[in-house]
Amino acid sequence: MLKKSIFTLMAGLFTVASLQADIPQSDFSLFTGYKQAHLKTSLSASDPADADPFGYFPLEVKKARIWQVGIAGRYAFPDFLGNCGCETAWLKSFYLRGYAAWGRVYSGSFKQEGIIVGGSTTEDKTSVKKGYSRTYDIALGWTYPWCDTFGIGPVIGYNYDKLKTKQGSFDDSPGSDHLRYISRFKGGYVGIDLIYNVCDWKLFAGYEYHWPKWTGKYKLPGYDNEDAFTDNRSAKQGHGNVFYVDGRYTFCNCWELGVLFRYENYRSGSGRAVPTCCEDCNEIPSTEYDKIRTKYHAWSVNLELASSF
Repeated sequence: MLKKSIFTLMAGLFTVASLQADIPQSDFSLFTGYKQAHLKTSLSASDPADADPFGYFPLEVKKARIWQVGIAGRYAFPDFLGNCGCETAWLKSFYLRGYAAWGRVYSGSFKQEGIIVGGSTTEDKTSVKKGYSRTYDIALGWTYPWCDTFGIGPVIGYNYDKLKTKQGSFDDSPGSDHLRYISRFKGGYVGIDLIYNVCDWKLFAGYEYHWPKWTGKYKLPGYDNEDAFTDNRSAKQGHGNVFYVDGRYTFCNCWELGVLFRYENYRSGSGRAVPTCCEDCNEIPSTEYDKIRTKYHAWSVNLELASSF
């Protein structure tokens, strides 16, 4: 329903495009700041002879603290056909925007549980030693100017979001010190961008509705002759939401200093986990009847330096 409403708004704004047009300003920015991420994967295991799960195995990365740097920008399209006498001024309202952030995980906590229906429950906790995050975003947008200082328009794009963490060892398993967990959400989205200019101040804001696919990997490389395994995970198309606010102050005509806030949350569809093991490990049972789901949310605050042209 939400996706249909956004597409309807996009079509309506584009219809009135020929009545009025404006030139979105191009800009480029560098930013750095703090990001915090939370990831939870829930796996339910079932016996092939019984549809009901016999165990639940949730895994959670909590408060992964990240220091990140990145680049962002917008490129406003010129009116390539303006010299031919055609009514194509509305083309100047199109723009490309991009966002890329690279982060280093420096702390956090990790927890995994084993809950057997009608039986025992185990819980292991440790800290996140290190890791990294990657976010890439590219979109095509169009701005309709409601007045001289305010514009609104639809946007369509593609996003990639990755988080990788390396955990410390569990108390009862010293060899787990190299345990890694990798999560990737990637897919398309539609949304709305807003822009508001007054005097030397600029405000950019936007909302995006995502339908990403998720893949993950839970692995322990073989160090010091310890047993090693890889647990490949994937899920069907899910959904997500992203919201951002970018406020800037202009100085020296074309330079801008601002604060960028971004919030994102994703939820995968149902999926499967397919473990593989080294030759020295015991046989791992089939996961044909296992089901897996993943939730992820993160927020970041960044200080940015931008230039308009």
